[in-house]
Amino acid sequence: MHIVTTIRPKNVPGVSEARSIIAFTGAGISTSTGIPDFRGPNGVWTAQKLGRALPKATVEFANAAPSLTHQALLALHGTGKLKYLVSQNVDGLHRRSGFPAAALAELHGNCFLERCSTCGATFTRDFEVETVGFMETGRFCEVQGCRGPLTDTVLDWDDALPAKELKEAELRAKHADLAICLGTSLQIRPACNLPLRTVRVYKDRPQAGKLVIVNLQRTQHDKKALTSGGLVIHARTDDVMRGLMAGLHMQVPEYKRLDTFVLEVALIEQEAKRVRHSESGATGTPKDKLMIGVRNQHGRQCPLPFVEDVTLKAEISNDHVFQLRLEGHPFCHAIAAEAIAGRVLHVAIALHPQLGHSGRHLLIDHHIPKDYRMMDDQVSRYTFLTQAVQYPL
Repeated sequence: MHIVTTIRPKNVPGVSEARSIIAFTGAGISTSTGIPDFRGPNGVWTAQKLGRALPKATVEFANAAPSLTHQALLALHGTGKLKYLVSQNVDGLHRRSGFPAAALAELHGNCFLERCSTCGATFTRDFEVETVGFMETGRFCEVQGCRGPLTDTVLDWDDALPAKELKEAELRAKHADLAICLGTSLQIRPACNLPLRTVRVYKDRPQAGKLVIVNLQRTQHDKKALTSGGLVIHARTDDVMRGLMAGLHMQVPEYKRLDTFVLEVALIEQEAKRVRHSESGATGTPKDKLMIGVRNQHGRQCPLPFVEDVTLKAEISNDHVFQLRLEGHPFCHAIAAEAIAGRVLHVAIALHPQLGHSGRHLLIDHHIPKDYRMMDDQVSRYTFLTQAVQYPL
C-alpha cells in the first residue's frame, strides 16, 4: 500500500469487509465547523510555533453543527460495522450528532457534560460548562434523592485519562479488525497508541487488523498503517468520508437540532416591596409587576447561547403598544401588571446567526390572566427545531 493524496471511494480499504471497526478522532474533524485544531497547518499550536496570529473560532462551541465526518460516523455506526468511537475532542459534537454514549469514549471529556460526584449520573447541557479539571459547577444532581454536587468532565493538563473509558477503548481496539484514525496527529500519549492494538497479533486473535490514518500531515504511526495493509491519506476528513460514503452507496444523515427553553411569568413579591417602599419614605401604594423571562431549561443562571435577543410586545390599548427588546442574558424584564393583565404577550426569540438562520425568530403568544394576583407562577417549556443541515455527496 502507499500514501494517497487523490480521493476516491476505493481509497479506504477494508470497510466493506470489516466486521468490527473502531474509529479514533481528533480536532481535525471539527475544523470545517469553524473550530480551529491545534497541530494542523492552520492550528493554534502551529501558529504559535511559527509566530503567526492565532486562528480564531468562527463559531461558538455551543452553536457549532457536526461536520460531514461526524454524521458519516453516525451512519456507519447505524450499519453495525462501526462498533466503537474514541475521541480526544471536548467539543461535544459526536454526542450532538446523535452518536450513542454507550459506544463512545470521550477521553479528554466533554465541555457540555456534567457528572454527579455522588451517584455518577451525567447531564448534557446546551451551554459550555464553566469549569475544567473536574471542579464543582455549583449545580446539583437531578436524580431523585441524590442532590450530589455536579462537576465538569474536561481534563486539565495534569489530569489522567478516565480509567473506565480508557480500559474500554483498549479492549475495543484489540478486538477490531479495522481502525480508522481521522483528523488526529497521534501525538498525545497514551491515546495515540490505542490504534496500534488493532494491528497486533494476539493469542485469541491470530489475524492482525488494519490501520487507516486520515490526516493532513504525517503521523508517527504512518509506517504501521502501511505495513498493516492499511492506508495513509493526506487529505481533509470530510473529503475522504464523502468519498467513502459514496463508495458504500450510503447517505450522510441530516443533522437536526432541537433546543428547549422556558417562558416564565411570575408576580413579583409584593409584601417585600411594600416594606422597602415604606422604609424609603415614599408615599402611595407600589404597583404590581410581572417578571417576564425567557430562560434556560437548566436554570435561571444558565445562558442561552442559541438566542441572540428577545422582543416582548403587547397591545395595551388601540393606540398604545408596549414593545421591548432584551439583548443579552438574562432575558427578563419587570412589566406593570395592570398594563398587560388580560392581554396577549407576543414573544419573539431571535436565533443566534451562527445557527445559519440570520433574522429567524421563534414566535410565542402567551395569555396573561386578567386576575393575575390569583395565578401561580407560569412556567411553560417550548422545544423548537432551531437548525437543520444537509450533507450532499
